[in-house]
Amino acid sequence: MKTKKAVVEEALRRLVMLSRQAKVLKELKGSVKEWEGDLKGMRKDRSISEW
Repeated sequence: MKTKKAVVEEALRRLVMLSRQAKVLKELKGSVKEWEGDLKGMRKDRSISEW
């Protein structure tokens, strides 16, 4: 960053972004009632080529 002002502005932008993300996550909490599936098996079967 070129100036202190630019650093502060970027930090404030990131702070606002994180605050919004936290709010969304709080709203989503508990929205998935029950998990049906084999997460361990899904992870095991996943290959790098799927990424």
